[in-house]
Amino acid sequence: MMKPPFVFRAVNRLDRDTSGIVVIAKDAYTAERLGCFMRQRRFEKVYLAIVTGIPTERTGRISAPIEREAPDSIRRTVRPDGKEAITDYEVIGVTEAGDAICRLPDAENGGFLHVSGVTYEIN
Repeated sequence: MMKPPFVFRAVNRLDRDTSGIVVIAKDAYTAERLGCFMRQRRFEKVYLAIVTGIPTERTGRISAPIEREAPDSIRRTVRPDGKEAITDYEVIGVTEAGDAICRLPDAENGGFLHVSGVTYEIN
């Protein structure tokens, strides 16, 4: 007996205008329920970052002006003439390699995140 073909039901992108995660449902009922949750803003997004090393404080704020390394580069660096970027963090765990796992609460509400010299806009 052949299985019916899989129907791809893209419910929504979690971050508009980025190459972020897409929510996919396996059936029409689940697609409708997930779509309803998203319209009602009952869909929780949690942003995590793996940070080399462990910050000295469990919670904190990184605030520094950042700008492109070069005009044709996507990489950013801290520079006095850069745009202010603020990232709040909370250390929630440690990897086996000894690096911090951080939750980024402001990213969940929109804003900018800068980690390892690269800036990501969070929508």
